[in-house]
Amino acid sequence: MLCQICKTGLEGIWDPNKTKRLKLDDNADKDGPGQDEQLEPEKYLFAHHPTRESFLESIHQGCVMCCRFAPLYEPGRVDPLLQDVEYFSAFKVYLKPRRVIMSVYYDNVTGGFDLIPHEGPDNDLNFELGPSTADETTWTMINQWINRCVQTHTVCNNQPTGRFIPSRLLELETTGNEKMFRVVEKLQVDSRERYITLSHCWGTGPSNPALILLKNTFQNLTEYQPLSVLPKTFRDAFTVIERLGIRYLWIDRLCIFQDSPQDWQRESASMGEVYLNAWLGISALGSSNDDGGCFFSRDPAAVAPTIVNISVDSPSNPKPYRFSLEKGWAWRLTFDPEPLPKRGWTLQERLLTPRVLHFGRKQVFWECRECSCCEIHPSSVYAYEHDDYYLDDEDEGESDNEPSLAPVVKHHHIWKQLLDAPDRLHTDDPIDQVFVDWQAIVELYSGCQLTVPTDKLVAISGLTKGVQKYLADLGSEPDTYLAGLWRRELPRALGWNVLGPGRRPPSYRAPSWSWASVDCRVNLPSPYSRGPQNIITYVVVVDAECTVSTEDATGQVSGGTVTLKGPLATVTLLPMPHDYLHWRTSMSIQSLTSLEVGDHTPVTKTPKENSYGKDSRVICDVMSEMCDTIYCLPIEAHHFSGDTWVLSGLAMSKTSRDTYVRVGCVSMYFENEQAAKDLFSGFPEATCVLK
Repeated sequence: MLCQICKTGLEGIWDPNKTKRLKLDDNADKDGPGQDEQLEPEKYLFAHHPTRESFLESIHQGCVMCCRFAPLYEPGRVDPLLQDVEYFSAFKVYLKPRRVIMSVYYDNVTGGFDLIPHEGPDNDLNFELGPSTADETTWTMINQWINRCVQTHTVCNNQPTGRFIPSRLLELETTGNEKMFRVVEKLQVDSRERYITLSHCWGTGPSNPALILLKNTFQNLTEYQPLSVLPKTFRDAFTVIERLGIRYLWIDRLCIFQDSPQDWQRESASMGEVYLNAWLGISALGSSNDDGGCFFSRDPAAVAPTIVNISVDSPSNPKPYRFSLEKGWAWRLTFDPEPLPKRGWTLQERLLTPRVLHFGRKQVFWECRECSCCEIHPSSVYAYEHDDYYLDDEDEGESDNEPSLAPVVKHHHIWKQLLDAPDRLHTDDPIDQVFVDWQAIVELYSGCQLTVPTDKLVAISGLTKGVQKYLADLGSEPDTYLAGLWRRELPRALGWNVLGPGRRPPSYRAPSWSWASVDCRVNLPSPYSRGPQNIITYVVVVDAECTVSTEDATGQVSGGTVTLKGPLATVTLLPMPHDYLHWRTSMSIQSLTSLEVGDHTPVTKTPKENSYGKDSRVICDVMSEMCDTIYCLPIEAHHFSGDTWVLSGLAMSKTSRDTYVRVGCVSMYFENEQAAKDLFSGFPEATCVLK
């Protein structure tokens, strides 16, 4: 959607009484893009948002134009174009019959986006939304998604052999007009029954202890209770399962004993199976607590794509246009800001459940293993894995009236393509693809939040088991899982870096060499091989091990070490200039000095300046942990661009003889391959035990 300021502004460009003309553009009478002569509206700078508050409100509403500038917004800057006008932002237009460009100016930031003709019905865009996400229009669409998935999606219906039933479920019972629920145990449920899961935010407020599974509430909860006693989110979830003809619902709070560490450990270890075997998952996407519910009222005009009537050649001939961003991007503005995707546990829940319905505040979304949709994009939010390598040629055709929702995939990924995940990388080797997907999932997961910090590895234990099973299915040798990393990816995987100021959890959670040891979004090195001719490896892995603290081999750990052997140096660091992009998390490397080992006389070397000179730095995991003496252990260097090579390594602090902890990642650029080899040439090797 477009905010009213963008919409009315564009529709009034020919009439000064409708859209205020701030001044003639400095480039008036010069050629516009692809035009020999400017039209009258192209000569002016038009009024846009009058205030900063108005601009931020449009971002909050989800305006596709204004939101594109949100990440660039920095208060306090003044745009030279707007110094003499009383407006926060302004816009210009360039007019062509098949393309209208709207360029916005504010705070010294400029950007332009296309509007394209809207030429009647579009199977990929839906303009008919109801006033509530619970109305019959929405339910008709939900039923279409489910029916198509159940009837045509081979991958989604490929359930594991042997039906799994969770230890406990909630059973729905309807007697007359009264709806009841109770907790039932596994043996009370027919193995042929289907069940649905609920993903939700617990919230920070107190919960009714009578509606939490505890040792002293269990007996009462096994007796039928009216649905009316439940919080709204739970009641709405029962409404969903009733409409879908399912009797059983799984909710963590009512199906796992919350006062039994033994039960929690046992159930959390099998959580992956709970979601993997569910028929469907309900995601209370838009609710920040149990009382928020699954259904919301909305203004359809604030969600559906906006049609703008623009005259491109004269004031008297307006035609309908829409932003090109309405396809493939605009849906994110109603998904990404929702509360639930920020919760760490829900990522595993979404990935493992064959199909998920997300009930957001503005629209409902659908995710399954072969399709991702939403109400404004009922067929698909994007071309799902639309790549010639992944689709059989004979299955690529689509009906003009009904685009296919079920492309036949040659090489399946382990997990579904998530709505908010970055674009997928593809490799030819299916085993390499497993680790490419793992990298993407960890990068997304690391930015999520956990109420209990020690759950960091537990909350993806089910995904880890999925990797192990998938590798076995591919005939691969078993790989060792090491606190969020995989043995086959060492030493490269040790070169991860934080993407913002990192924090340590209050108690031990993982070894310092694991990304799970910090609270911060991280970036992982690319896992697939670049070939021996394009890589320099400086270290060898002598040993690697982890100690788990429960019976779950992929869950919480109590310790772990990686032993490496390679050229070791101390580094001299200086603060980064404040005008440098990464100054809050990085320190500049001035020099490296080899260690005094045996007859070796320490040598100091300085990285050569080049076009990437500023990037010779230590990216600090936690800035406050940086100390006077930092050790650098290079991991590998690879070809970057042109003749340039880039090195990644470990920044470490020494704790005892030959024992270190990681404090950051080293990043250095070299003008060519030989320079990358020369920097550590002659440095004696050392054996480092990293904890």
